[in-house]
Amino acid sequence: MFQQDESPLAPQIIESAPAWERKPDESRRAYEAFLIYRNSATRRLAEVAETLVPACSVPNVARWSSRHCGQQRAFAWDKEEDRKQQEEEARSRSAARKRHLQIAQSMQEIGVRALLEMKAKIAAGTALNLSPTEAENFLTEAIKLERAVLGSREGSQVQRDKSLYRHAFQSR
Repeated sequence: MFQQDESPLAPQIIESAPAWERKPDESRRAYEAFLIYRNSATRRLAEVAETLVPACSVPNVARWSSRHCGQQRAFAWDKEEDRKQQEEEARSRSAARKRHLQIAQSMQEIGVRALLEMKAKIAAGTALNLSPTEAENFLTEAIKLERAVLGSREGSQVQRDKSLYRHAFQSR
C-alpha cells in the first residue's frame, strides 16, 4: 500500500495563481490600480493615480505597487503575453508552410499536366507555339531542376548554357 511521506524533504506540488491575478491580501482598489498599471502603455504611477475613480494619491498607488510587487507582476504578465504571442506566431508559420506546400503541389500538378499536353503535341507533330524566349526559359528551368536533383550547384554553368541556347535560337 502507498503511504504518503509528509516529511519536510518530501516533494511538494504547489499550484499558485499567476502573479498578475489578485492576491488574497490585496484590496479591490489596489488590484484595480494594478490592472490600470499593467495595461498601461507608459506604466507611470502618476497616470494610474489619475485614472483611478475616484482619483488617488501617487504615494498611495506607490505603496500598493511596492507592497504587492506591481512591477514584477506586470513583468510576469508581459512574459506570459509574449509566450502566447510566440506560440500563435509558431502556429501561423506552421499553417503558412502547410498552405504553401499545398499551393506548390497544385502548381506541380498543373505543370505536369502542361508537360504531358506538350508531349502529346510533340508526338502528334503539332506545333507547340512557344516563343523563343518561352523555349529558352523552359530549357533554363529544366537545366536548373536537373542540376538541383543531381546535387550540382553550378549557377555559372546555367548562364553559359543559357547563352548557348539563346545563340542557337537566334541563328534559326
